[in-house]
Amino acid sequence: MDRILSAALTRAVEQQLIGRNPCDAFEKWLPKVERREMAALTPEQSAHLLHAVRHSRIYWPVPVGLATGARRGEVLAIRLCGSLPQDHPHRDCGRGPVL
Repeated sequence: MDRILSAALTRAVEQQLIGRNPCDAFEKWLPKVERREMAALTPEQSAHLLHAVRHSRIYWPVPVGLATGARRGEVLAIRLCGSLPQDHPHRDCGRGPVL
């Protein structure tokens, strides 16, 4: 989050909207973020994972995550209420956007 804020304020300085970036004063106290290369599953690992969770309640989020590259929180936030038939008892989830 601090990188996003700092980048936005740096841009504001470049566009002369503000005189200086206040994040610069805190930069020396912030911990350095180590960038790690993303690890992706091979097709064989993906197949093994799908096989391992095939009878569990977490099965459906797994292929959605594998197919979309979405993070765990993003996959778990997906709500399928809008795709259910009109007379289905869970059609109206009652909160948030409906897919």
